[in-house]
Amino acid sequence: LDFACGPSSEVVISGQRNDPDTQSLFRALRRLYAPGKTVVFRPSDESKTDIEAIASYVGPLESINGRATAYVCTHFTCSQPTNDPDRMIELLKGSPAG
Repeated sequence: LDFACGPSSEVVISGQRNDPDTQSLFRALRRLYAPGKTVVFRPSDESKTDIEAIASYVGPLESINGRATAYVCTHFTCSQPTNDPDRMIELLKGSPAG
């Protein structure tokens, strides 16, 4: 019901699953209470990922400079990508679901 009525945001994280920078982005997201957020992981070390079959919009969202990268998206528009967990949280808090 919350997703149907309220604003929502998607956070797409592109990176390698076990890299420390990827885990740092996930840790930052777990600390934030934002019930209207959906987190999507796009593995950067795979050429074609299973998640792209479900959410085709994640295809072009890639890691930048070889580091895990977060994209905060609202209403089919994504923010500038960031590698910084604090910046990702700022973007999420500034979105309607944050």
